[in-house]
Amino acid sequence: MSLATPTKTSIFVLEPQSKEDIIPALKTLKDRQTVILNLASLQPNHARQAADMLSGCSCATDGKSTWIDEKTYLFTPHNIRVTRNLN
Repeated sequence: MSLATPTKTSIFVLEPQSKEDIIPALKTLKDRQTVILNLASLQPNHARQAADMLSGCSCATDGKSTWIDEKTYLFTPHNIRVTRNLN
């Protein structure tokens, strides 16, 4: 009997200082990996644009976006299930 080796999963955490800083997150989402995006350092209009771009990319890859906190979002591929309450 052989046991399958679990695949490693990475979580990409991004705290962009400018709109251009989200490009690696878009590439990561395209590769179907998880991204946590903290928009606290961006101006409100740039933060909204960044969140919209990543939400669109997540949707295009059948992923999901989850609001975590006031300025923090979680973007997951289709095979990750997000559970907010453990009760």
